[in-house]
Parts: sequence; C-alpha cells; structure tokens
Amino acid sequence: MIELLKFIADLKEIKESIPYNNLTKSIVDDKISKYEKELEQMSIWEEEQSQLEPLMVTGYEKKEIN
Repeated sequence: MIELLKFIADLKEIKESIPYNNLTKSIVDDKISKYEKELEQMSIWEEEQSQLEPLMVTGYEKKEIN
C-alpha cells in the first residue's frame, strides 16, 4: 500500500512539473483517479478484515477426546 501511495504522489509531482495540454492532463488525472480508487478499495478491504474474529495459532494439533 505504501508503494501505491508513493506512486500516486509521483504522478501528482509529474503532473505539476511538466507543461502539458488538455489531453495529457486528462490522461494523468485518469491514472491518478484509478490508483486512488484502488487504494480506497484496499482500505475498505482492510477495514472489513479487521472486523473479523482473529485466528489463534498455537502450533498444537487438536486432540480428539473419546
């Protein structure tokens, strides 16, 4: 997720640093929106996962009692 945030920041920096026409602006803005949406979906998934019951891993096999 950190890599995605860095990538979005890089795109925004590129957008501000170069002169471009409306077509280029539209393409860069679309790419930024795409990755921001992906980041939002990841955040929603993380929130859903945090609400789940945690799994306990003990390393012991469950023994059946007869």
